[in-house]
Amino acid sequence: MWYETLFSVIVGGLIVFVSNFALIIINENKLKENLRNAIKVDVESIEEMVTGFSKKYPNQENINNPINIDQSFYGDYGIYHIIQGDILKLNERESKIAYEFYFNILIADSERKLILERQKQNNFKDGDDGVASTKRMVSAINKSASLIKDIKSFNQ
Repeated sequence: MWYETLFSVIVGGLIVFVSNFALIIINENKLKENLRNAIKVDVESIEEMVTGFSKKYPNQENINNPINIDQSFYGDYGIYHIIQGDILKLNERESKIAYEFYFNILIADSERKLILERQKQNNFKDGDDGVASTKRMVSAINKSASLIKDIKSFNQ
């Protein structure tokens, strides 16, 4: 009868819908897992430098001279520049931690570049000899260093 055919079509449609929905959920969970792993690997690749710097300069208030660092804290081609839009797909806690970590790393690197550039050009403004930028750099690195443990605990 016609209602048996209609019933079969409806049931078949529901099965396809439920299957597709399950695949979407599986893919989203896999994407989140891959994001967490990418962030962990990325952070581990700079952890030694960040924590070493943080241990060497634990308090920005004690800094009286600019610190010259030639090596970048975070490169222009780091994983963050690729996945930054996807970080929001993580849960709220993980997204906040990841963004705060990278935000501070990028601030520190920006201040590092500013110090080097101004020293090369001997172009410090109104008596600023680079100490203020150095303090901001140290503060930002220390904030990032304090978040490494939290990043390592993602999805545990």
